[in-house]
Amino acid sequence: MPYGSDVQRTHSADRLAHLTPNHLAVDRLAITLWAGAIMFAITGVTQWVFDEAPNIWVPSVVALGTAGVLVGGVAALRSRWSASFTTAGDRWAVVLAVLIGANPLVYIVATGISYPAIGVMLVVVAIAALVPNGRAAALLIAALNAAWIFLVIVYPPDVSTVTAALQIAKADAVALVVALTWSRTRARLNQANETVRRLAMVDELTGLANRRALTEHGQRVLAHAQAHGTAFGVIFIDVDDLKTVNDTLGHAAGDDRIKEVADSILPPAVTERRSQRGSVATNSRWPRRT
Repeated sequence: MPYGSDVQRTHSADRLAHLTPNHLAVDRLAITLWAGAIMFAITGVTQWVFDEAPNIWVPSVVALGTAGVLVGGVAALRSRWSASFTTAGDRWAVVLAVLIGANPLVYIVATGISYPAIGVMLVVVAIAALVPNGRAAALLIAALNAAWIFLVIVYPPDVSTVTAALQIAKADAVALVVALTWSRTRARLNQANETVRRLAMVDELTGLANRRALTEHGQRVLAHAQAHGTAFGVIFIDVDDLKTVNDTLGHAAGDDRIKEVADSILPPAVTERRSQRGSVATNSRWPRRT
């Protein structure tokens, strides 16, 4: 039976283990869906009512349609299909980024106005913030840049090419900062998840698998053996005279004795790494038993 602190640590690890990069992507996706739905609804209405550009109804309808899709996404996150967003949060973020990125391009094609490219700039930054996968975000931003440059050539603005290019370059710089911050967040989360996994599955004293890990792994081994008709063995190891060591030399010495037994089970490479970190203590007041 594990000690109370072990139980508390395991329960805390259980709660933290649910926080994965995909869950973080889904959290960002949910916030973006709500904010995006409101912003695109406002944009669609205000464009239709106040913007005097030709054919403004086309991008307005697209913006309102995008808002509707985003509201549908919010509903999906709360439905029975929400698990698919958790397991594939990155992919859904890419799909959403493509939908959002199409809006400023539709505006340029419908109105013939390619500058100022405020919509393109906002979408570039939004993609960097929304898409967790750095490579996918870079490809989407590069594609959006290329599409905008093409439309600038087709619909030349009243300003110089350099001025127009500098405007989108500023958005790209901000997007780079956002993407690097997002990447660092994911890296720290992965590191934290590995720590949580060890807290939940590894004995703190010996570095060996704890009862929870043995139970989970044992269930898989048993299921595999039953499915394939194979056999497996379980070895029980008892440390002789451990109570005597604890009573005569103290519990710290008993812990050292348990560590020595664990070291004899662990592969030599693992034992050497633990020794280099200073996590293995030895006591020469008793002989090592073989």
